[in-house]
Amino acid sequence: MELILRVLVMTSLLLARTTSENGKLQRVDEQNFVQFAVMVTCATSLPGFLFNDYGCHCGLGGKGTPVDDVDRCCQIHDECYDSIIAGVCRNDIVYLTTYKYTCKYRWPWSSASSSITCDASKNDACRQSLCECDRNGALCFARSKYNIGNTFYDKNGKC
Repeated sequence: MELILRVLVMTSLLLARTTSENGKLQRVDEQNFVQFAVMVTCATSLPGFLFNDYGCHCGLGGKGTPVDDVDRCCQIHDECYDSIIAGVCRNDIVYLTTYKYTCKYRWPWSSASSSITCDASKNDACRQSLCECDRNGALCFARSKYNIGNTFYDKNGKC
C-alpha cells in the first residue's frame, strides 16, 4: 500500500509543473479547479483526488453532519466558497477561475516542511479569496487524520 501511495504522489508531482529555487521545489500556476487538488497534495503529500467522495461534504454536494475532521474541512471549504460566491466573486464562475500561488516543499516530504502562499500582488479580490479558501482547506486536511473507511461514503443513505 505504501508503494502505491508513493507512486501516486510522484505521479502527481510529475504532472504538476515545478521550478527549483535554492534546492527547494516550488509550485507554479495550474489550471482551474485542479489547483485545489494540487494544493492538497502540497499540504498533505497525499494525492488530492483521495479527498473527493469522502464523507458527507467532500466532493460534489454536501449535507448532514461531517463524519470526521477531514469531512469538517470540506464543509468549511464549501462554506468559504458559498460566502465568496455571494460576495466578492458574484459574477465569476469560481470553479473555473484560476489564481496565482506557490507551494514550496522539501524532500523528504512532510506537511511541516511545506508552505502555500497566495500571491495577492497577482490576484484580484475574487482570485485571492478563492486561493485563500483553497489554501485553508488544504492546510485543514494536513492537520486532520485521513480515514480510508470514509472514502466513497454513502451520502444519500448516511448523511
